[in-house]
Amino acid sequence: MNKAILQIKLASDSDFSGIMDLIKQVISAMAQNGIFQWNEAYPNSDVVSKDIKERELFVLKIGEFVDGIVTLNDGKSIEFGKSCVPELQKKELILHRLAVRPGYQRIGLAGQLLDFSEAYAKSQGYNSIELSVLAENYIARKLYERNNFLEIGSDYFSEWNVRMVYYEKVISSRSP
Repeated sequence: MNKAILQIKLASDSDFSGIMDLIKQVISAMAQNGIFQWNEAYPNSDVVSKDIKERELFVLKIGEFVDGIVTLNDGKSIEFGKSCVPELQKKELILHRLAVRPGYQRIGLAGQLLDFSEAYAKSQGYNSIELSVLAENYIARKLYERNNFLEIGSDYFSEWNVRMVYYEKVISSRSP
């Protein structure tokens, strides 16, 4: 793949339809693999619009097409487990909704989105990246573990009958 045509940038309103198309394809592929973390209700157009408006959604494009996405912010709705960073020193970036178009999976694009997320975190002064993933999503869990994310906890949500696993990657905000 020619990396010169690959770019990761902040999503804009003009990317909206491409993002929604990617999400639709990812939902279908996940369902075919028995993973039902995403569906028609989530992530929906309201979630995507909010992410774009709040300047938290990044797109990976090869040429003009949206082939990957990731949302990065510092808000979270649940505790992620026992962090490796002391609480008083902690400034965590939360990674949400990382996805790659099914036809482009397994060629390193998710890893590039993770590398971008780490570089972004460093540039913004964060010292860790945290995320949650459905326990049964073994493909995503292996991706995070290969990229040096450590499992820091899990929770069972009886209202959805799911177990979520929490990961963290401690990073240094200093340049090498």
